Amino acid sequence: MKNFHFIPEMKIAQYIWTIIFGGCVLSGGFAGYIWKATSKEHAEPVPGSDGTERNTSTDALSIRFFQHALNDKAGNVIVAPGILHDTLWNLQDIAGGKTLDELKALPLSPEQASHITSISLIAADINLHRTKEHQNILTLPFSENYPVAISLFNSLLAECTSLPNLQFATSENSSDKTKLLGGAAAYLTPRWKIPFHKADSQQADFDCASGRLPKFTQMRARGTYRTAKADDASWQAVAIELEQTGKNSTPLVFVAILPTGQARPFAAGLTADSLTAIRAALAEAEPADTLVMLPRMGHIVAPQDIRSTLRQFGLNSLFSETEADFSPLCQERVHLGAMLYSCGVNLIETQSTAKADESLEGAAARIDFSRPFIWFVGELNTNSPMEFMGLFEEL
Repeated sequence: MKNFHFIPEMKIAQYIWTIIFGGCVLSGGFAGYIWKATSKEHAEPVPGSDGTERNTSTDALSIRFFQHALNDKAGNVIVAPGILHDTLWNLQDIAGGKTLDELKALPLSPEQASHITSISLIAADINLHRTKEHQNILTLPFSENYPVAISLFNSLLAECTSLPNLQFATSENSSDKTKLLGGAAAYLTPRWKIPFHKADSQQADFDCASGRLPKFTQMRARGTYRTAKADDASWQAVAIELEQTGKNSTPLVFVAILPTGQARPFAAGLTADSLTAIRAALAEAEPADTLVMLPRMGHIVAPQDIRSTLRQFGLNSLFSETEADFSPLCQERVHLGAMLYSCGVNLIETQSTAKADESLEGAAARIDFSRPFIWFVGELNTNSPMEFMGLFEEL
């Protein structure tokens, strides 16, 4: 799993010096360049069912974003609530008045630990008369050299997706009149703590929500996993630890939830309390010998402008030419021209030459995800936002 850390301004300048120099020459000046990548302070663990309260507010925002995506499309769904949370949190630093009030009405909390390849940035025109400098603002020559500005904006967001040709900002969502532009992207290719080896994968039938039974590559691994079941038998779940790449002492996990009934209605009915209960049940479970069978899957959400989604969250003044208040950023009245977003995940086997494990079938328990299920990536023991949430129901 690739990991981004904060890159000091000097190193960034060296990294893209050629591009910046070209921008300077073409635009007649470049006011500054600062990139805000996710590298966050570790949060204190939040206890489970030991009598202390567990905060579900960040789950509420994650679920809201996820369920909005469910309503938008059929088939597989993926969202990255963690990076959206970061972007909205960063916006509070440059918002004032009604705009700030709307942001503060959302269940946002200080930035949490993340190991996800992600970037959250806000770009401003170099000609804005700044009230003060802000560390999470990328200054671009929109009005002086729009093509250079958009090229740089797009290349930085696409960098973390490993898909360099993604176009976030286009002439349809920005122009040389743009003064303020937001972007968020997140991409995940996990490394499993207990490897899924290619030699153990097999072909199986996937019982799609549409009724089809296509063949798929089923990854298999045996190990000591945390598993849990609902008291009413409405779901079962497994937490698959991801390999640590940073100093965070609380590991990220891939959690797969298999409902007893249909997966989409179950996903649509999730609440902050029910999701927190699943996290708590897994956190408190004793790891046990289990065979996990999981589809190999990859999914990318093409860059899109999510202003309509954010308006449904109550964020209206951000995008209003007459009501937006970014007075902590600049003297001029400006609004956020667009909020551009993309995310992706690639779940594959560990690259290795290991031979097939003949002991797989001897596991004490098994959990088979060969029909539609819900999944998320996040922590079990804190109230940090979900990094990713998804519904997998079609091949």
